[in-house]
Amino acid sequence: PEYCARCTECVTRKVWSDLQDAMLGVLEAKTLQDLVDDFVKGQKTANYQI
Repeated sequence: PEYCARCTECVTRKVWSDLQDAMLGVLEAKTLQDLVDDFVKGQKTANYQI
């Protein structure tokens, strides 16, 4: 992608950078087994709907 010529001055750049780091941290910490376990756990809980 093309970068804005003023990206070094952008006040929101740090926010987006921090958000990227946080998302990558979460994604790197999760495994396929974690997703399977969460799914199975969700299947065992009661689901009351009216």
